[in-house]
Amino acid sequence: KKIEKMKKFIFSIVMVLAVSMGLLAQPTLTVGNITGTPGNIVNVPVTIRGCDLSNGGIPLTAMQFFISYNEVVSFVGLTNFYAGMPALDWVYSGNYSTMAANWVEPTYTNPLSIPDGTVLFEMQFVSNTGGTGPLTFVGENQLYDGSYALIASALFVNGSVTVPASPAVSVWNGTGNWTQAANWSNGIPGALTNVTIATGT
Repeated sequence: KKIEKMKKFIFSIVMVLAVSMGLLAQPTLTVGNITGTPGNIVNVPVTIRGCDLSNGGIPLTAMQFFISYNEVVSFVGLTNFYAGMPALDWVYSGNYSTMAANWVEPTYTNPLSIPDGTVLFEMQFVSNTGGTGPLTFVGENQLYDGSYALIASALFVNGSVTVPASPAVSVWNGTGNWTQAANWSNGIPGALTNVTIATGT
């Protein structure tokens, strides 16, 4: 019994040391699986875990990643950034198939500890044809630790966006942003929507 107790005690000490040294941390970026409604913007979160120093995580100094999507949706932009990594700290863009995002710690000296489960930002999409589209990490996806060294153990978990078909007809009835549903009689147009814009508007 004494040997068993000693083994358990040693195992507990090893586990505490491993957590405190970040050996059990596995930084992970996860894309949500979200269902939207036709004629409205769909917000899909990108969440991070394993970078919270208080939980044995690895604080970050930089990251870059690429997320692909298909013709089911069109990319609008990013919104609802985590307060510790505001929009001005990010460089991002999107084309017809891929969203690219890049972040570097602004001072270049202080690794950022990010609470587990933090939503870094939400990607915004509008419906095109309707259906489910994969949101897949592609290309050189990288997270960097406090020494600007690549974290080889980082995981990147794919997600999806499901949207009903875009409206068949929608009339522009406002001014301002095309991607504001309130400016349309039947929601934001998609690739298959017949759009009416009044003369002179």
